[in-house]
Order: sequence, then C-alpha cells, then structure tokens
Amino acid sequence: MVWLLYNAGKFTYDEVKILGLIQIGLGLLGSFFVEYGLLCWASGFGLVHIIYGIYIHYKYEK
Repeated sequence: MVWLLYNAGKFTYDEVKILGLIQIGLGLLGSFFVEYGLLCWASGFGLVHIIYGIYIHYKYEK
C-alpha cells in the first residue's frame, strides 16, 4: 500500500513521493529490527504524517 503513496506523487504534490519513500524506509527498517517495529510503525503513521501535514499547510495555504 505504501507504493500507492509513492506513485500518487505523480498526480499530486511532489512531496507525496518523499512521504512515500520515508514510509518505505521505515517499513524496511522495522522489518530488519523487529523489536523496534512498533516504534517505526507509530513514528511513520503518526509523527511523520503530522510533520508532513504541517509542512504542506504552511507551504501551500499561505
């Protein structure tokens, strides 16, 4: 499903590709270090999306 996020960058903002790559990287990191998998998942779908949303808001809504 994260590949869809990366590929959506073709049709939306270019920053969506970067978000997709970060998600893919965190997924790979979580698969290699299983004991930190929940931390990678929580930071990817929580912290990264919040930072991305704030960045997009200030970049395009001002």
